Amino acid sequence: MFKGLWQGIYHRPLFSIHCGLFTSIYPRCPKHPIINKINLRYGDHTRKSISMTDFSSSLYSSGDTPHHYPRYFHWDYLRAFMVLLVVIEHALLPYSPLFKNTAFIGDFEGHVLFDVLHLHNDLIMMPMLFLIAGLFIIPSYNRRGLQGFVREKGWRWGVPFILGVIFLVPLQTYLRDLIKLDDQLTFVTYLREVYFFDKIQSSGFWFLYFLALLTTGILILNFIFPTLIDRLSSICNHMLKKPWQGFIYLILLCAVILGISDLFFGPFWWQGFGKLFYVRGARFGVKIIFFLIGIGLSQLSTQDINNQFKKAFKVSLITAVISFSIYAIYCIQNFYTGAYGLEITRYLKAGGSLAQAGPYIIAYAPPILIRTTLHACALCSLSLFYICLFITFLNHSLSWWRSLAACSFGIYIFHEPIQVGMTYLLYDQNYSEFLKFPLVVTVTLTGSWLITHYLKDKPGFRKVL
Repeated sequence: MFKGLWQGIYHRPLFSIHCGLFTSIYPRCPKHPIINKINLRYGDHTRKSISMTDFSSSLYSSGDTPHHYPRYFHWDYLRAFMVLLVVIEHALLPYSPLFKNTAFIGDFEGHVLFDVLHLHNDLIMMPMLFLIAGLFIIPSYNRRGLQGFVREKGWRWGVPFILGVIFLVPLQTYLRDLIKLDDQLTFVTYLREVYFFDKIQSSGFWFLYFLALLTTGILILNFIFPTLIDRLSSICNHMLKKPWQGFIYLILLCAVILGISDLFFGPFWWQGFGKLFYVRGARFGVKIIFFLIGIGLSQLSTQDINNQFKKAFKVSLITAVISFSIYAIYCIQNFYTGAYGLEITRYLKAGGSLAQAGPYIIAYAPPILIRTTLHACALCSLSLFYICLFITFLNHSLSWWRSLAACSFGIYIFHEPIQVGMTYLLYDQNYSEFLKFPLVVTVTLTGSWLITHYLKDKPGFRKVL
Protein backbone atom coordinates (compact mmCIF):
# COMPACT_ATOMS: atom_id res chain seq x y z
CA MET A 1 0.00 0.00 0.00
CA PHE A 2 2.79 2.43 0.98
CA LYS A 3 4.61 1.67 -2.25
CA GLY A 4 1.49 2.41 -4.28
CA LEU A 5 0.86 5.61 -2.36
CA TRP A 6 4.48 6.71 -2.89
CA GLN A 7 4.30 6.13 -6.63
CA GLY A 8 0.91 7.82 -6.82
CA ILE A 9 2.20 10.95 -5.12
CA TYR A 10 5.51 11.16 -6.95
CA HIS A 11 4.77 10.04 -10.48
CA ARG A 12 8.30 10.51 -11.85
CA PRO A 13 11.08 8.37 -13.38
CA LEU A 14 12.85 6.23 -10.80
CA PHE A 15 16.18 8.04 -11.00
CA SER A 16 14.41 11.30 -10.14
CA ILE A 17 13.27 9.73 -6.88
CA HIS A 18 16.79 8.49 -6.27
CA CYS A 19 18.19 11.98 -6.72
CA GLY A 20 15.79 13.29 -4.08
CA LEU A 21 16.73 10.46 -1.72
CA PHE A 22 20.47 10.96 -2.08
CA THR A 23 20.27 14.71 -1.61
CA SER A 24 18.33 14.09 1.60
CA ILE A 25 20.56 11.29 2.88
CA TYR A 26 23.78 13.21 2.31
CA PRO A 27 22.97 16.84 3.11
CA ARG A 28 26.55 17.56 4.18
CA CYS A 29 28.23 15.79 1.24
CA PRO A 30 27.55 17.77 -1.93
CA LYS A 31 30.42 16.04 -3.69
CA HIS A 32 29.38 12.52 -2.79
CA PRO A 33 30.56 10.17 -5.60
CA ILE A 34 27.15 8.54 -6.08
CA ILE A 35 25.49 11.92 -6.58
CA ASN A 36 28.21 12.93 -9.02
CA LYS A 37 27.70 9.76 -11.04
CA ILE A 38 23.97 10.50 -11.26
CA ASN A 39 24.64 14.10 -12.28
CA LEU A 40 27.11 13.05 -14.96
CA ARG A 41 24.92 10.32 -16.28
CA TYR A 42 21.66 12.22 -16.53
CA GLY A 43 22.94 15.77 -17.05
CA ASP A 44 20.22 18.37 -17.56
CA HIS A 45 17.39 15.96 -16.77
CA THR A 46 18.84 15.38 -13.32
CA ARG A 47 19.06 19.09 -12.64
CA LYS A 48 15.42 19.42 -13.66
CA SER A 49 14.47 16.55 -11.37
CA ILE A 50 16.26 18.12 -8.44
CA SER A 51 14.45 21.40 -9.13
CA MET A 52 11.19 19.56 -8.48
CA THR A 53 12.26 19.13 -4.87
CA ASP A 54 14.24 22.31 -4.32
CA PHE A 55 11.32 24.00 -2.56
CA SER A 56 12.19 21.77 0.38
CA SER A 57 15.39 23.76 0.83
CA SER A 58 13.33 26.55 2.35
CA LEU A 59 12.31 24.21 5.15
CA TYR A 60 15.84 24.13 6.51
CA SER A 61 17.27 26.69 8.84
CA SER A 62 20.15 28.54 7.26
CA GLY A 63 22.71 26.44 9.08
CA ASP A 64 21.21 23.16 7.88
CA THR A 65 20.61 23.93 4.24
CA PRO A 66 22.31 21.35 1.99
CA HIS A 67 25.01 23.14 0.01
CA HIS A 68 23.99 21.59 -3.29
CA TYR A 69 20.41 22.86 -2.97
CA PRO A 70 19.79 26.30 -4.46
CA ARG A 71 18.17 28.32 -1.69
CA TYR A 72 15.16 30.45 -2.50
CA PHE A 73 14.85 32.97 0.29
CA HIS A 74 11.81 34.73 -1.18
CA TRP A 75 9.38 31.99 -0.17
CA ASP A 76 10.68 32.04 3.41
CA TYR A 77 10.44 35.82 3.53
CA LEU A 78 7.02 35.94 1.87
CA ARG A 79 5.63 33.46 4.38
CA ALA A 80 7.12 35.53 7.22
CA PHE A 81 5.61 38.70 5.74
CA MET A 82 2.16 37.11 5.63
CA VAL A 83 2.47 36.10 9.28
CA LEU A 84 3.50 39.69 10.01
CA LEU A 85 0.29 40.82 8.29
CA VAL A 86 -1.67 38.41 10.53
CA VAL A 87 -0.17 40.08 13.62
CA ILE A 88 -0.91 43.55 12.24
CA GLU A 89 -4.44 42.50 11.30
CA HIS A 90 -5.29 41.26 14.78
CA ALA A 91 -3.77 44.38 16.34
CA LEU A 92 -5.67 46.84 14.13
CA LEU A 93 -9.04 45.09 13.96
CA PRO A 94 -10.31 46.46 17.31
CA TYR A 95 -9.86 49.98 15.88
CA SER A 96 -11.65 49.36 12.57
CA PRO A 97 -15.02 51.17 12.68
CA LEU A 98 -16.73 48.83 10.21
CA PHE A 99 -15.17 45.50 11.18
CA LYS A 100 -14.36 45.74 14.91
CA ASN A 101 -17.29 43.45 15.77
CA THR A 102 -15.30 40.54 14.31
CA ALA A 103 -12.43 41.12 16.79
CA PHE A 104 -12.17 39.46 20.20
CA ILE A 105 -12.36 42.92 21.77
CA GLY A 106 -13.62 45.90 19.79
CA ASP A 107 -12.39 49.26 21.10
CA PHE A 108 -14.41 52.46 21.30
CA GLU A 109 -11.95 54.27 19.04
CA GLY A 110 -11.71 53.86 15.29
CA HIS A 111 -10.57 55.36 11.99
CA VAL A 112 -11.30 54.55 8.37
CA LEU A 113 -7.57 53.94 7.75
CA PHE A 114 -7.89 50.76 9.80
CA ASP A 115 -10.83 49.69 7.63
CA VAL A 116 -8.60 50.00 4.56
CA LEU A 117 -5.73 48.10 6.20
CA HIS A 118 -8.13 45.39 7.32
CA LEU A 119 -9.51 44.98 3.80
CA HIS A 120 -5.97 44.54 2.49
CA ASN A 121 -4.80 42.09 5.14
CA ASP A 122 -8.01 40.07 5.22
CA LEU A 123 -7.88 39.81 1.45
CA ILE A 124 -4.39 38.40 1.01
CA MET A 125 -2.79 36.93 4.13
CA MET A 126 -4.50 33.54 4.51
CA PRO A 127 -4.78 32.58 0.81
CA MET A 128 -1.07 33.30 0.42
CA LEU A 129 -0.21 31.25 3.50
CA PHE A 130 -2.13 28.31 2.03
CA LEU A 131 -0.37 28.74 -1.34
CA ILE A 132 3.05 28.74 0.34
CA ALA A 133 2.08 25.76 2.48
CA GLY A 134 1.07 23.89 -0.67
CA LEU A 135 4.54 24.50 -2.14
CA PHE A 136 6.17 22.40 0.56
CA ILE A 137 3.73 19.50 0.98
CA ILE A 138 4.86 17.17 -1.82
CA PRO A 139 8.62 17.88 -1.50
CA SER A 140 8.35 17.23 2.25
CA TYR A 141 6.43 14.01 1.65
CA ASN A 142 8.95 12.81 -0.92
CA ARG A 143 11.86 13.55 1.36
CA ARG A 144 10.43 11.89 4.47
CA GLY A 145 8.17 9.13 3.18
CA LEU A 146 4.67 8.43 4.49
CA GLN A 147 5.53 7.53 8.10
CA GLY A 148 8.11 10.29 8.50
CA PHE A 149 5.77 12.83 6.94
CA VAL A 150 2.86 11.93 9.23
CA ARG A 151 5.14 11.97 12.28
CA GLU A 152 6.65 15.34 11.37
CA LYS A 153 3.27 16.97 10.66
CA GLY A 154 1.84 15.47 13.83
CA TRP A 155 4.46 17.35 15.81
CA ARG A 156 4.27 20.46 13.64
CA TRP A 157 0.50 20.79 13.35
CA GLY A 158 -1.15 18.45 15.86
CA VAL A 159 0.77 19.39 19.01
CA PRO A 160 0.35 23.18 18.60
CA PHE A 161 -3.34 22.72 17.81
CA ILE A 162 -4.04 20.65 20.92
CA LEU A 163 -1.89 22.69 23.32
CA GLY A 164 -3.09 25.98 21.82
CA VAL A 165 -6.75 25.10 22.30
CA ILE A 166 -6.10 24.02 25.90
CA PHE A 167 -3.70 26.71 27.11
CA LEU A 168 -3.61 29.73 24.76
CA VAL A 169 -7.12 30.23 23.41
CA PRO A 170 -8.71 30.44 26.91
CA LEU A 171 -6.53 33.47 27.66
CA GLN A 172 -8.10 35.25 24.69
CA THR A 173 -11.71 34.26 25.29
CA TYR A 174 -11.47 34.97 29.04
CA LEU A 175 -10.47 38.60 28.50
CA ARG A 176 -13.20 39.00 25.89
CA ASP A 177 -15.84 37.56 28.21
CA LEU A 178 -14.67 39.69 31.13
CA ILE A 179 -15.90 42.67 29.12
CA LYS A 180 -18.96 41.11 27.53
CA LEU A 181 -20.25 38.82 30.31
CA ASP A 182 -18.95 39.21 33.86
CA ASP A 183 -15.97 41.28 34.99
CA GLN A 184 -15.87 39.43 38.34
CA LEU A 185 -15.29 35.99 36.84
CA THR A 186 -12.05 34.33 37.94
CA PHE A 187 -9.93 32.53 35.35
CA VAL A 188 -10.18 29.15 37.10
CA THR A 189 -13.96 29.43 37.35
CA TYR A 190 -14.11 30.51 33.73
CA LEU A 191 -12.11 27.46 32.58
CA ARG A 192 -14.21 25.03 34.61
CA GLU A 193 -17.69 26.46 34.11
CA VAL A 194 -17.54 28.33 30.80
CA TYR A 195 -14.68 27.48 28.43
CA PHE A 196 -14.35 23.70 28.75
CA PHE A 197 -18.05 23.36 29.51
CA ASP A 198 -19.50 25.27 26.59
CA LYS A 199 -17.21 27.75 24.78
CA ILE A 200 -14.11 25.83 23.78
CA GLN A 201 -12.87 26.93 20.35
CA SER A 202 -9.80 26.80 18.12
CA SER A 203 -9.44 30.55 17.35
CA GLY A 204 -6.42 31.12 15.06
CA PHE A 205 -5.45 27.44 15.26
CA TRP A 206 -8.14 26.66 12.69
CA PHE A 207 -5.38 27.17 10.13
CA LEU A 208 -3.55 24.05 11.35
CA TYR A 209 -6.53 21.73 11.31
CA PHE A 210 -7.69 22.96 7.90
CA LEU A 211 -4.18 22.62 6.49
CA ALA A 212 -4.02 19.06 7.82
CA LEU A 213 -7.42 18.34 6.26
CA LEU A 214 -6.34 19.69 2.85
CA THR A 215 -3.04 17.79 2.99
CA THR A 216 -4.78 14.52 3.84
CA GLY A 217 -7.25 15.12 1.05
CA ILE A 218 -4.62 15.80 -1.62
CA LEU A 219 -2.60 12.70 -0.66
CA ILE A 220 -5.67 10.44 -0.72
CA LEU A 221 -6.94 11.90 -4.00
CA ASN A 222 -3.54 11.48 -5.61
CA PHE A 223 -3.49 7.85 -4.48
CA ILE A 224 -6.90 7.31 -6.14
CA PHE A 225 -6.03 9.44 -9.19
CA PRO A 226 -2.26 9.00 -9.70
CA THR A 227 -1.99 11.77 -12.28
CA LEU A 228 -3.62 14.45 -10.11
CA ILE A 229 -0.39 16.18 -9.08
CA ASP A 230 0.84 16.12 -12.68
CA ARG A 231 -2.40 17.70 -13.87
CA LEU A 232 -2.15 20.45 -11.28
CA SER A 233 1.43 21.02 -12.38
CA SER A 234 0.35 21.21 -16.03
CA ILE A 235 -2.34 23.77 -15.20
CA CYS A 236 0.17 25.94 -13.33
CA ASN A 237 2.70 25.57 -16.14
CA HIS A 238 0.05 26.69 -18.65
CA MET A 239 -0.74 29.71 -16.46
CA LEU A 240 2.94 30.67 -16.45
CA LYS A 241 3.33 30.28 -20.21
CA LYS A 242 0.15 32.24 -20.93
CA PRO A 243 0.04 34.59 -17.93
CA TRP A 244 -2.79 36.89 -19.00
CA GLN A 245 -5.04 34.00 -19.89
CA GLY A 246 -4.21 32.20 -16.66
CA PHE A 247 -4.68 35.38 -14.64
CA ILE A 248 -8.14 36.02 -16.09
CA TYR A 249 -9.21 32.39 -15.61
CA LEU A 250 -8.08 32.51 -11.98
CA ILE A 251 -10.03 35.73 -11.36
CA LEU A 252 -13.18 34.21 -12.90
CA LEU A 253 -12.81 31.02 -10.85
CA CYS A 254 -12.29 32.94 -7.61
CA ALA A 255 -15.19 35.29 -8.41
CA VAL A 256 -17.59 32.38 -8.90
CA ILE A 257 -16.45 30.61 -5.72
CA LEU A 258 -16.50 33.77 -3.61
CA GLY A 259 -19.88 34.86 -4.95
CA ILE A 260 -21.65 31.55 -4.33
CA SER A 261 -20.09 30.97 -0.91
CA ASP A 262 -20.82 34.53 0.22
CA LEU A 263 -24.49 34.24 -0.74
CA PHE A 264 -24.82 30.91 1.05
CA PHE A 265 -22.72 31.48 4.17
CA GLY A 266 -22.54 35.26 4.58
CA PRO A 267 -19.34 37.34 4.62
CA PHE A 268 -18.41 36.78 8.27
CA TRP A 269 -19.98 33.55 9.54
CA TRP A 270 -17.95 30.42 10.15
CA GLN A 271 -19.02 26.90 9.17
CA GLY A 272 -17.92 23.56 10.58
CA PHE A 273 -18.71 20.88 13.11
CA GLY A 274 -18.20 20.25 16.81
CA LYS A 275 -16.71 23.11 18.80
CA LEU A 276 -13.26 23.24 17.22
CA PHE A 277 -13.36 22.50 13.52
CA TYR A 278 -14.60 25.63 11.81
CA VAL A 279 -13.56 27.68 8.80
CA ARG A 280 -14.92 30.97 7.45
CA GLY A 281 -17.69 29.97 5.08
CA ALA A 282 -17.20 32.71 2.50
CA ARG A 283 -13.45 32.11 2.13
CA PHE A 284 -12.66 28.39 2.40
CA GLY A 285 -13.11 27.82 -1.35
CA VAL A 286 -10.40 30.26 -2.43
CA LYS A 287 -8.07 28.90 0.25
CA ILE A 288 -8.41 25.47 -1.35
CA ILE A 289 -7.71 26.94 -4.80
CA PHE A 290 -4.55 28.68 -3.60
CA PHE A 291 -3.40 25.55 -1.79
CA LEU A 292 -3.78 23.56 -5.02
CA ILE A 293 -1.85 26.24 -6.92
CA GLY A 294 0.98 25.82 -4.44
CA ILE A 295 0.89 22.04 -4.97
CA GLY A 296 1.10 22.51 -8.72
CA LEU A 297 3.90 25.08 -8.60
CA SER A 298 6.00 22.83 -6.36
CA GLN A 299 6.48 20.42 -9.26
CA LEU A 300 7.83 23.03 -11.67
CA SER A 301 11.34 24.36 -12.14
CA THR A 302 11.84 27.13 -9.62
CA GLN A 303 14.08 29.06 -11.99
CA ASP A 304 11.35 29.12 -14.63
CA ILE A 305 8.86 30.33 -12.05
CA ASN A 306 11.19 33.09 -10.88
CA ASN A 307 11.90 34.28 -14.42
CA GLN A 308 8.21 34.52 -15.27
CA PHE A 309 7.29 36.42 -12.13
CA LYS A 310 10.20 38.84 -12.50
CA LYS A 311 8.89 39.83 -15.92
CA ALA A 312 5.48 40.67 -14.47
CA PHE A 313 6.56 42.94 -11.60
CA LYS A 314 5.65 46.35 -13.10
CA VAL A 315 2.33 45.14 -14.49
CA SER A 316 1.49 43.42 -11.20
CA LEU A 317 2.16 46.64 -9.26
CA ILE A 318 -0.20 48.66 -11.44
CA THR A 319 -3.00 46.07 -11.41
CA ALA A 320 -2.67 45.57 -7.65
CA VAL A 321 -2.94 49.29 -6.86
CA ILE A 322 -5.89 49.84 -9.19
CA SER A 323 -7.85 46.72 -8.26
CA PHE A 324 -7.40 47.08 -4.51
CA SER A 325 -8.26 50.78 -4.58
CA ILE A 326 -11.55 50.09 -6.37
CA TYR A 327 -12.31 47.18 -4.03
CA ALA A 328 -11.62 49.16 -0.84
CA ILE A 329 -13.62 52.20 -1.98
CA TYR A 330 -16.60 50.05 -2.97
CA CYS A 331 -16.60 48.06 0.29
CA ILE A 332 -16.39 51.11 2.54
CA GLN A 333 -18.92 53.20 0.62
CA ASN A 334 -21.45 50.36 0.32
CA PHE A 335 -20.97 48.60 3.65
CA TYR A 336 -24.41 49.61 4.90
CA THR A 337 -26.16 49.56 1.53
CA GLY A 338 -26.03 45.88 0.60
CA ALA A 339 -22.41 44.97 -0.17
CA TYR A 340 -22.31 42.88 3.02
CA GLY A 341 -25.99 41.99 3.05
CA LEU A 342 -27.15 38.93 4.97
CA GLU A 343 -30.74 38.69 3.76
CA ILE A 344 -30.17 35.71 1.43
CA THR A 345 -28.04 33.89 4.00
CA ARG A 346 -30.64 34.38 6.73
CA TYR A 347 -33.41 33.22 4.42
CA LEU A 348 -31.55 29.98 3.65
CA LYS A 349 -30.53 29.41 7.28
CA ALA A 350 -34.15 29.83 8.32
CA GLY A 351 -35.05 26.87 6.12
CA GLY A 352 -35.94 28.71 2.96
CA SER A 353 -35.86 26.77 -0.30
CA LEU A 354 -33.16 27.57 -2.83
CA ALA A 355 -35.73 27.03 -5.60
CA GLN A 356 -37.87 29.80 -4.13
CA ALA A 357 -35.01 32.16 -3.32
CA GLY A 358 -35.24 33.96 -6.68
CA PRO A 359 -36.86 37.16 -5.37
CA TYR A 360 -34.24 37.42 -2.62
CA ILE A 361 -31.40 36.87 -5.09
CA ILE A 362 -32.73 39.47 -7.52
CA ALA A 363 -33.25 41.99 -4.74
CA TYR A 364 -30.11 41.51 -2.66
CA ALA A 365 -27.46 39.64 -4.66
CA PRO A 366 -26.14 42.34 -7.10
CA PRO A 367 -24.18 44.50 -4.58
CA ILE A 368 -22.81 41.35 -2.93
CA LEU A 369 -21.67 39.88 -6.25
CA ILE A 370 -20.05 43.17 -7.25
CA ARG A 371 -18.07 43.08 -4.02
CA THR A 372 -17.03 39.45 -4.42
CA THR A 373 -15.99 40.03 -8.04
CA LEU A 374 -13.87 43.02 -7.03
CA HIS A 375 -12.54 40.86 -4.19
CA ALA A 376 -11.41 38.21 -6.71
CA CYS A 377 -9.67 40.83 -8.88
CA ALA A 378 -7.87 42.40 -5.92
CA LEU A 379 -6.94 39.02 -4.42
CA CYS A 380 -5.34 37.72 -7.62
CA SER A 381 -3.64 41.05 -8.36
CA LEU A 382 -2.18 41.40 -4.87
CA SER A 383 -1.05 37.77 -4.83
CA LEU A 384 0.77 38.24 -8.12
CA PHE A 385 2.30 41.51 -6.93
CA TYR A 386 3.67 40.16 -3.66
CA ILE A 387 5.17 37.08 -5.30
CA CYS A 388 6.80 39.28 -7.96
CA LEU A 389 8.02 41.73 -5.33
CA PHE A 390 9.73 39.13 -3.15
CA ILE A 391 11.20 37.17 -6.07
CA THR A 392 12.58 40.34 -7.66
CA PHE A 393 13.99 42.15 -4.63
CA LEU A 394 14.21 39.74 -1.67
CA ASN A 395 15.74 36.55 -3.03
CA HIS A 396 18.98 36.88 -1.05
CA SER A 397 20.11 36.47 2.53
CA LEU A 398 19.09 39.27 4.91
CA SER A 399 19.63 38.75 8.63
CA TRP A 400 16.43 40.49 9.82
CA TRP A 401 14.24 38.61 7.36
CA ARG A 402 15.98 35.31 8.13
CA SER A 403 15.26 35.75 11.84
CA LEU A 404 11.64 36.67 11.16
CA ALA A 405 11.25 33.70 8.81
CA ALA A 406 12.79 31.27 11.31
CA CYS A 407 10.41 32.47 14.03
CA SER A 408 7.30 33.08 11.90
CA PHE A 409 5.50 29.86 12.83
CA GLY A 410 6.00 30.50 16.54
CA ILE A 411 4.92 34.11 16.12
CA TYR A 412 1.68 32.87 14.56
CA ILE A 413 1.14 30.50 17.51
CA PHE A 414 1.94 32.87 20.38
CA HIS A 415 0.90 36.31 19.15
CA GLU A 416 -2.86 36.37 19.68
CA PRO A 417 -3.04 36.03 23.49
CA ILE A 418 -0.50 38.85 23.76
CA GLN A 419 -2.48 40.99 21.31
CA VAL A 420 -5.80 40.42 23.10
CA GLY A 421 -4.11 41.15 26.45
CA MET A 422 -2.72 44.45 25.20
CA THR A 423 -6.05 45.43 23.66
CA TYR A 424 -7.76 44.62 26.98
CA LEU A 425 -5.30 46.76 28.96
CA LEU A 426 -5.86 49.74 26.64
CA TYR A 427 -9.59 49.15 26.23
CA ASP A 428 -10.88 51.89 28.56
CA GLN A 429 -7.88 54.21 28.25
CA ASN A 430 -8.59 57.59 26.67
CA TYR A 431 -5.82 57.35 24.09
CA SER A 432 -5.96 57.83 20.35
CA GLU A 433 -6.22 54.73 18.20
CA PHE A 434 -3.04 55.93 16.51
CA LEU A 435 -1.24 55.43 19.82
CA LYS A 436 -3.01 52.25 20.87
CA PHE A 437 -2.43 50.37 17.62
CA PRO A 438 1.38 50.91 17.47
CA LEU A 439 1.66 49.89 21.14
CA VAL A 440 -0.36 46.72 20.59
CA VAL A 441 1.43 45.64 17.42
CA THR A 442 4.91 46.41 18.81
CA VAL A 443 4.42 44.53 22.07
CA THR A 444 2.66 41.65 20.31
CA LEU A 445 5.28 41.16 17.60
CA THR A 446 8.25 41.66 19.93
CA GLY A 447 6.84 39.38 22.62
CA SER A 448 5.89 36.50 20.34
CA TRP A 449 9.16 36.85 18.40
CA LEU A 450 11.28 36.70 21.59
CA ILE A 451 9.31 33.76 22.99
CA THR A 452 9.78 31.81 19.77
CA HIS A 453 13.46 32.72 19.46
CA TYR A 454 14.07 31.50 23.02
CA LEU A 455 12.08 28.27 22.72
CA LYS A 456 12.61 27.07 19.16
CA ASP A 457 15.96 25.34 19.80
CA LYS A 458 15.06 23.97 23.22
CA PRO A 459 14.56 20.20 23.61
CA GLY A 460 10.90 19.37 23.13
CA PHE A 461 10.17 22.56 21.18
CA ARG A 462 12.50 21.95 18.24
CA LYS A 463 10.07 19.61 16.47
CA VAL A 464 7.15 21.96 16.99
CA LEU A 465 8.54 25.44 16.31
